[in-house]
Amino acid sequence: MADFLLAEVLEAHDPAMQTLMLRSSILGRLSGPLCDAVTEEEGSAAALQALSRTNLFLIPLDDERGWYRFHHLFAQLLRVELEQREPGIAPELHRRASAWHRDHGTTDEAIHHAVNGGAFAEAAELIEASWVSYINAGRYATVLAWLRRFPDEIRSGDVRLLLVQAWVLSLSAQREEAVRAIAAAERLGDPGAGPLPDGFSSVEASLTLLRAGFPWGDVGAQLEHGRRAAELEGPGSPWRPPACWTVGLGCYFRGELAEADRWFAESAALAPASKSWLAAVGSLAYRSLIAGEQGCLEKQQLLAEQAAEVARERGTEELTGAAPLALGVSLAARGRPEEALPLIERAAGVLLRARGQPTDVANALLHQAHVLRTLGQRERAAYAIAEATRLIETCPDPGILPERLKAMGRSLQVNAEELTPRECRVLRLLRSDLSQREIGRELYVSQHTVHSHVRSIYRKLAVTSRADALERTRELGILQRPSKG
Repeated sequence: MADFLLAEVLEAHDPAMQTLMLRSSILGRLSGPLCDAVTEEEGSAAALQALSRTNLFLIPLDDERGWYRFHHLFAQLLRVELEQREPGIAPELHRRASAWHRDHGTTDEAIHHAVNGGAFAEAAELIEASWVSYINAGRYATVLAWLRRFPDEIRSGDVRLLLVQAWVLSLSAQREEAVRAIAAAERLGDPGAGPLPDGFSSVEASLTLLRAGFPWGDVGAQLEHGRRAAELEGPGSPWRPPACWTVGLGCYFRGELAEADRWFAESAALAPASKSWLAAVGSLAYRSLIAGEQGCLEKQQLLAEQAAEVARERGTEELTGAAPLALGVSLAARGRPEEALPLIERAAGVLLRARGQPTDVANALLHQAHVLRTLGQRERAAYAIAEATRLIETCPDPGILPERLKAMGRSLQVNAEELTPRECRVLRLLRSDLSQREIGRELYVSQHTVHSHVRSIYRKLAVTSRADALERTRELGILQRPSKG
C-alpha cells in the first residue's frame, strides 16, 4: 500500500507539487497562505485547489476550498517520506507554522507546532498569555496536555509555567499534583517585580489568589489569602473579580453575610469587563443564597435566575455548581421542592465536586438534605447529612458549617420507631466488641445481612461509623427505650 501511494499518488506529480505535499504534511489543516509560510514558496493556494481536484487524499474542509486536510494515513506516509528525503527539517517547518498561527490568532495550533518544533520558549509565552481563556471554556485537559509535553527541566525551571500548571490542576481537583506545583513555584520565587502575561501583578499575587480560591476546607486561610489577593489586585486588575469572590466565600462560610454580599456584589459588577464569567456566576449565585437566608425571596429568585442566565450565555454551566444550587434553593424556598431537588443534586453530586472543595460540597449537601426531608425522604436526607459530616470533619477550619450541621441534625431527630426490630437488636449488639460476622452468628443471619442492617442504621442516624452511631443513640436515648422484638 505504501509503495502504491508513493508511486501512484506522490510521484505522479512534479517535484514542486511533491515538495508542497511533503512539507505541508506536518500540518493538521492546510491553506494557501499557511503553506506559503511553511514551504517558503508562493502559489500554494492554486496548487492546493488543483491537487484537491485530482487527489482523493486531499479533503476540502469548507465550501470555499480555503482549508484542506490530508487523509490521516496518507499524511502519516508523507511525514515518513519527508524525513527520508529531508532529514531533520520537520522541526523548522513546525516553527514556521507556529509563527503563522500565532500571527493569525489561532493559538491552539501555534502552541501545538511550537512544541513539535522544539520552540519551548515561544510555546511557554503563548500558554502563559492565553491559558485563562482555555480555562474559562473548561479546557483543562488541553492546557495540561501542552504542559506535559515540555521537558521536565524546562517546565520545572519556569515559575510562570508552574503557576499555570498549579492553577489548572487545582481547577480540575488534582490536589496532590497541584500542591507539588505550588511548592515548586515557591522554591523558584519571583523572577521579577513586573506583571505576568496572564494579567497577574506578580507571582505573589497569583500564588495568593490560588491559595484563596482553593483552601481545601480552611475558611480562615481562604479569608486571609483572599483579602491579601484583593490588595494586590486592585479595581483595574482582571483578577480583581476572582479575588473579591474568594473574600466573599470566606465571609459567607464565616457567617458574615452582609460583608460577603458586598464582596460578591463588587465581583459581579467588575467581572464582565475582564470576562471573568466563573466569578460572575458564582458571585450572583451566592448573593442569591444570602438573600434567601435573609428572607428576601424575590431578590433570591432574581439573583438565582441571573446566575443561571449568565452561565447559559457564557457556556459555564458544566464548570460551576453554584448556579444550579442557587436556583434549586430558590425553588425550594418558594414551595417547589420537586423541581428544586434535581438541581441541587446536580450541584452537589457532579459540578461542585469537580473543584473538590469540601466546604462547597458540604454546604450543597445540607441544602439537599433539607429538600429531601421536605419531600419525606428521611433516609436519603440522613445519608446526605452523613456525607456532609464526613466532609466537614476533613476541613481544618469549616467556618459555620458545624453549626449548620448541628441545626440540621436537630431537625432530623430520629425516633426509635423508625428503626426496625431487627435493626434495634443489631444496634444493641454494636455496643459490644463483637464483629459483624460474630453479630450474625448471635442473630443466626449472614454477615451480609448484618452489614445491610448496619448501613440502614447509619443512614437513619445520619452517621458514618460505629462509634458515631453509638454516640448518636446515646444522644437520642434510643438504647434506653424498650426493645421491640
